[in-house]
This record gives sequence, structure tokens and C-alpha cells, in this order.
Amino acid sequence: MGAMTRITGERRTKHLKRIGIVLLVMGLVILLGAVKLHFQSSASAGWSSEFGVVTVSEIASGNAQIVYSYTVHGVRYENNRRSFFSEGAIESPDYAEEVVQQYPVGKEVTVYYNPDDPGDAVLEPGSVVPIIVPIIIGFFVCGFASIPLLVVRAERKKAEAAA
Repeated sequence: MGAMTRITGERRTKHLKRIGIVLLVMGLVILLGAVKLHFQSSASAGWSSEFGVVTVSEIASGNAQIVYSYTVHGVRYENNRRSFFSEGAIESPDYAEEVVQQYPVGKEVTVYYNPDDPGDAVLEPGSVVPIIVPIIIGFFVCGFASIPLLVVRAERKKAEAAA
């Protein structure tokens, strides 16, 4: 019976370690992604600009889809990023409609592009959303990850003391 309990305990310890490591990795990915997004969006405020034109303006899958074309040094580019925070965002139907009205097909727009990579562009440069929220979430997930790892450590010390 004791051996059976020990195997279960070892299995539990392995699962707790895995859970802790997975949560820690998730938290770090969130943190690093938020920091990268912050630096990219901040840098975009100083990017070069060109005139462009909206070629697609519609609501697809509930979100506003805006596509625009622009030319840099004789090369034509096409992009669909409004801002760094609009990618993958879930929009309300009212907001999506407002965006489509703001960017009708044929409208001339100012496109801000990365001078090192002109295909990297936005219509709304800079940081438009407080970056603190994903940073707090990342720290919270990392902190939460420490709980199973601390339990494993405490169980190991308890087992060593009992031996």
C-alpha cells in the first residue's frame, strides 16, 4: 500500500511540475509579447508616412476589415493593420460599423510605415491602448505558476525530512 501511495505521490509531483512550467511559460510569453507590442507601437509614432488609399472596407466575421494600398520608393504595398492593437481584437458590431464608416473604400489615408521594412505599416500609429493590462496578466500568470512549483518543493523537503 505504501508503494502505491508513493507512485501516486511521484505522479502528482510530476503533474504539478508540468502545470507550473506550462503556466510559467504562458506568463512569460504574455509578458514578452506585451513588451514587444509596446515597443513596436511606440516606435511606429516616429515612422515615415506616405499617402495611401483604402481598397477594402467591410465587416467580416463581426470585425472591421480595412485594406489599404500605398507606394514607397516605387514599390506598391498592401496592408490591413489599422493599429498594433486592432489585430485579433474582438469588436462590437457598433464599433466595427464605425470603423468601416471612418475608412470607406477610396478614401485617401496617411499610412505610417517602418522605414526598415516598408511592408510593415499602420494607419493609427503609436500606443492607443494601455499596455499595463497584458503586463499585469503576464505577471499574474507567472505568479500563479509558482504555486504548484512551491508545492513540489515543500513536498520534496517533507519527504527528505521523513527519510
